[in-house]
Amino acid sequence: MLNQGFDDCPTVSSAFKLIDAFEGLLERDSLPSDLSRNQAELMAQYAEDLREVASLFHRERVRSAEGFYLEREGPPLYDNMPPVAGSLYWVRGLLERVSSPMAKFRGSMRQLIDADESAEVLAQHDGLMQLLTEYESTTFDAWAGGLEETSAAKLRQPLLVRDETSRLLSVNFDPELVRLLREAFYLQQISEREIPAAAAQLSKQREPFRVLRGNLQLIAGKYNQMHLTILDVERPLLERELRAIDNLLEQGLTHLTWKSVDVQTFVKQALHDVSATHGRLSV
Repeated sequence: MLNQGFDDCPTVSSAFKLIDAFEGLLERDSLPSDLSRNQAELMAQYAEDLREVASLFHRERVRSAEGFYLEREGPPLYDNMPPVAGSLYWVRGLLERVSSPMAKFRGSMRQLIDADESAEVLAQHDGLMQLLTEYESTTFDAWAGGLEETSAAKLRQPLLVRDETSRLLSVNFDPELVRLLREAFYLQQISEREIPAAAAQLSKQREPFRVLRGNLQLIAGKYNQMHLTILDVERPLLERELRAIDNLLEQGLTHLTWKSVDVQTFVKQALHDVSATHGRLSV
């Protein structure tokens, strides 16, 4: 049964699961010779798996990923995961694939590891582990290095922007900030390293920013709808209200930023005024 089980195991990890299942029987005198042969085959299979992981790493780490970030070059991502967190999650899977079998070898198969025949496999393992951990560290450090400067610059941008041609409004929440928020959120879940203080602070604002962006989108949407649908005969009737709204929204177009302390007061007043005028126009 043990020999048949080894023949049927498709992966190194499944072979170790089989060994764990027979752990209580492996000390029997009738098993050591067969077990030794299977263990040697398992080591050869592991060496092949190391070569496959190395090939996978070199091939996939610069391939264009599918998902929300098609513009970047890098390893494949799970849907919704941002580039840095996705890359670290990907390389963490490769590290686990490489290190877990070696931990088993060094635990229950120490004699096999100490054999001269295993020296090449050990060197291959150590070199690949160094390559993967260096990639993990370099990727994280590159992201963390420019984070504080980038986030500070983006948070100093005004809340709203106006199209010079159409005069319509849009919310000015930079896509880079969206990405930083997503990176910080995922890295807090999967990374063993502490994220920078700027990223941690930004992550705490994730929900307030979501609510703020939603309210600003509501303001911009109603404002734009009024300007797109108002008739020439209706404009004089609402001219005073529209002028007052434009004067109020000028704060969000010029000096109010995502870090301003009085943003909530502005949003509350703007939402009230725009909604009231929008309601009158829609009647």
